[in-house]
Amino acid sequence: DASRTEDDLTLPIFDKSKRQHFGARYDKDGVEFHFGWDPKQQKYEVSFQLPWGIGDGAGQGGFRYFDDYEKAKEMYSRN
Repeated sequence: DASRTEDDLTLPIFDKSKRQHFGARYDKDGVEFHFGWDPKQQKYEVSFQLPWGIGDGAGQGGFRYFDDYEKAKEMYSRN
């Protein structure tokens, strides 16, 4: 595809105009992580949610955006 640039060669290759979900996992402490692509921000997104009973018990969480796939994957893969 001639429209692809060198930046698009970072795996995985996907349609960056659409939301993508690459995976979901739980770490050893029960924190839930989601890894994907946010087309509005044009960045990789890693979100997390703490298990019920930690903090105020309301299942608090958050997210972070990354320009770099490898850095996003590193955060997603942390234990």
